[in-house]
Amino acid sequence: MSSEIWAEPSSLFFSYAKATSYFLLDPLNPEKLSTLFSTISNPLLLSFTALLAVVFGCYSLQLLTKNYSWVDRVWSLTPFSYVWIITLSSLNGESLISYLLSNPRILALITLSTTWGIRLTYNFARKDGYNTKTEDYRWEWIHKNLSIFKNEYVWETFAFAFISLYQNVLLWLITAPTTWIAVRAVNDASKWNVVDTISLISFSALLLGETVCDEQQYEYQQKKWGLIEKEISRRTQSDAKLPNASTGNVGVSKKLLNEVLASLPEQYSYGFATHGVFQYSRHLNFYCEQAMWWAFYGFGVATTLVPWELESVLNLETTELAIRGFGSVTLVSWALIGPVLLSLLFQGSTELTEYISIQKYPLYRIYQQTTARLFPSLPGLPLKTAIEIIRSSKTPSSKAD
Repeated sequence: MSSEIWAEPSSLFFSYAKATSYFLLDPLNPEKLSTLFSTISNPLLLSFTALLAVVFGCYSLQLLTKNYSWVDRVWSLTPFSYVWIITLSSLNGESLISYLLSNPRILALITLSTTWGIRLTYNFARKDGYNTKTEDYRWEWIHKNLSIFKNEYVWETFAFAFISLYQNVLLWLITAPTTWIAVRAVNDASKWNVVDTISLISFSALLLGETVCDEQQYEYQQKKWGLIEKEISRRTQSDAKLPNASTGNVGVSKKLLNEVLASLPEQYSYGFATHGVFQYSRHLNFYCEQAMWWAFYGFGVATTLVPWELESVLNLETTELAIRGFGSVTLVSWALIGPVLLSLLFQGSTELTEYISIQKYPLYRIYQQTTARLFPSLPGLPLKTAIEIIRSSKTPSSKAD
């Protein structure tokens, strides 16, 4: 099966491209339309067709609204939708409940991805992410501050190629290939094994970790912006309601905001969370999100496991009995592309996020020196202590990523 993991998807996508091009050249030909529908009926290609529709929808909405966060709004929705599409189109007349109960690996994929999606959707919604007037502050920053993207033609090309196309393809890659491999393995009688168990425990633990991170971050930001609004109201003798506080677009002067921020209780005067999980990693939520999809990939690896079998071997010359084990597993398949690209995306995203944070909060540089970036590590110096050391012309201990 290991060779087919690479060969079959190539053949499928070649057939898909061929059927689509023939149809586009002669769209009124019923035979070519029938061939196209027959090709798309494949579970993997059906999910890929859904991906193309999402790409078209996101880019169309970008053009119409000039808001570039439409992919952000579907980020938590599309990955598990692809898992469901592939699963439902693979039932072959069997009931969904019966299919899932008889295939625990598929049940795990659906349960984990759907739970992830529901939780992330809730977290995004409570931060006003589905308000069509809000936008991820990083897109605005890139557009306004990087000279190459000030050219509207370059920006729109980037908006299509990276924001709409690349990111959506990435969201498809982290779930669809692994699910397809798992569904195909049903026919090979691939049973639940130790790799599945490790993947299940890892994904669940990372999902819990990301939940804790998001909760602590949300509580901190809510408290911080609540204190800022209260202090601005006191200073201006008016009711202050800061628009889009969570995105950084607060509608007040930077000078006033910095003055108010400096007057807050110490933990909130920094502007960013350094307590709880954030003393172990500056972006522990980013780490959990990346690692989760590596764990998800593990379910695809599990389908290739050939269990260890013990064989007794009797050496007739020495009359010694030896025990030999045989087993194998395929660690690399085309489904690996998803988690690899996701990790690369987070590297760039984290760099940009931190660069912007330094511009907004000067003390963030010190936080970088005392706390690991992604992979959790032992806590470094508390930020307060590090600041005091710097002010007394000493150097804080450095923490490697």
